[in-house]
Amino acid sequence: MLAWGFALVFLLGMGMASGDVSCPSGCSCRYLEVNCTGQQLQEFPAAIPLDTRQLILAANNVSYLPAMELSFLADLVYLDCRKNLLGDDLDFTFIGVVKLVYLDLSFNNLTQVTFSTFSHGGAGGRGGGISSGSTPWRPLAVRGGAG
Repeated sequence: MLAWGFALVFLLGMGMASGDVSCPSGCSCRYLEVNCTGQQLQEFPAAIPLDTRQLILAANNVSYLPAMELSFLADLVYLDCRKNLLGDDLDFTFIGVVKLVYLDLSFNNLTQVTFSTFSHGGAGGRGGGISSGSTPWRPLAVRGGAG
């Protein structure tokens, strides 16, 4: 009987280790990537696997990026949020996304990015690429961070 219990625990553990986790509704997931392009999302999707490295939210209706949920994605290096409804309320949004090296915010409702947007790391302070349309932002123009 104990052997059956051990086998069950082992099989469940192997399923978790193999990355067999849930994927946000309407999105497609493959190894370390979540793609939610063009799903008419109104808000940041729930249940994003915590080991996600590439998150694509392009061509949706997302108006807000929650800093807390983003900070749970500790390995996130690529974030594509182009063609959404994001506004100027991005202060401290990327404060916990310290491995982020690529961020696309083009074709949103942004008119400014402040010092607070990338404080303590993230794409602005780490030398990564940031795109906001036809003219990419230079990381050195966004000062601050742990870079």
